[in-house]
Amino acid sequence: MYLCRLYIYVVLAVAIMGNVGLAIFSRAEIAYVNLQPLPETGAMLALILFALNRSVPNSTARPLIIVVISFLIEAFLLLILLVLAFRVGDHITKIGAPPYVDDWLAATDMALGINWIGYFEWIHARPNLHPMLRLFYDEVNWAIAAVVVCFAILGRFDRVRFFVEAFVICAGLSILFGAFLPARGAPDFWVYDAGHYSNFVSLPGVFYLDALEYVRQPGPVVIGNGALTGLVTFPSLHTAIGVLIIIACWRSLLVIPAVFYSSIMIPATPVWGGHYFSDLIGGTIMALGVAAVLIRSPAFSQTFARRQKGLAIPVARGFRPVG
Repeated sequence: MYLCRLYIYVVLAVAIMGNVGLAIFSRAEIAYVNLQPLPETGAMLALILFALNRSVPNSTARPLIIVVISFLIEAFLLLILLVLAFRVGDHITKIGAPPYVDDWLAATDMALGINWIGYFEWIHARPNLHPMLRLFYDEVNWAIAAVVVCFAILGRFDRVRFFVEAFVICAGLSILFGAFLPARGAPDFWVYDAGHYSNFVSLPGVFYLDALEYVRQPGPVVIGNGALTGLVTFPSLHTAIGVLIIIACWRSLLVIPAVFYSSIMIPATPVWGGHYFSDLIGGTIMALGVAAVLIRSPAFSQTFARRQKGLAIPVARGFRPVG
């Protein structure tokens, strides 16, 4: 496997089964008809990937075309599993409707001396920054894809696996925390009159509130009838992704664009993501903790090794698939 090790697929499969179990034993229902053909396509891709790997069992002897096709198929398969496991899971785990923790998150910001509304107004007063900030925030999925594709082209599949595994673990943890620590978000908490902020076309950072309120309402809930937008406030997954992009690209040719992207995307997160600064701190701690555990594991112990005597790190390191 080129994108991650087998345990990640096991985790995603368990998450999908957990979603199905919650739908069976709770007031939620999953609109499978609206998710088609994702399950069928995922199963078909898994069979094709298995057949390709069996056709040339020796991974080092596989033709380049087989490697490229296998990589693309695995990428689409992983994307489908992420939607079924985490996008669905993000919504179905919110039906428990524990109390919102906005008061606690806002109080944490203030205790740290952070003025969220002051930052919001500072951003509002600089409309020339808005298009770039929003673009970098909204297109985080393309940034993830760019990291994976660039390292795959460079033959650094060890970095691909590190980044993908760290991302999946952080995404799962954020959903787990979000299930018990829901919040409506900083803009909804702090902004009393959106009309005072005319430089914004509409109040940013509240795009998920209708979906959040829907899954928390009493009575039956259907998951999948609408867009499966992210509902987690704490910790900030966008921030975690930005940190992981920098770590994954460290000591590589990609570190400068990685730092450039993350240094713009993360500051956009409190406004366009509706996050408190405590969410950003939580996302940073989560990413650093997950990355530290993975880097210390045998699989990635040499991934970020220092260059010695001015020699470049071999381009083909980590090319061999695992699993």
